[in-house]
Amino acid sequence: MNLEKGTHGVLGDTINVASRLSGLAKPGEIVIGPDTYHQAEGYFTFEPMEPTTVKGKTEPIHPYKYYLPKRTPPRPTDYLD
Repeated sequence: MNLEKGTHGVLGDTINVASRLSGLAKPGEIVIGPDTYHQAEGYFTFEPMEPTTVKGKTEPIHPYKYYLPKRTPPRPTDYLD
């Protein structure tokens, strides 16, 4: 990263998991990790995949494959109890 030249980078666990899971996707597929799944599950339909081990993690990751958008995404009030 060089702020003077305008180059930036991203770091963190989610980025590392995404990098590892991208290798599981076939051409044209989108594979996501559990954190992204929990944020997007109300808007898209996903197919669970078999848990897989990835470099840097001691426990298997539970990936999901994007299937299609949901017809009616949740309203913000759907999350209020």
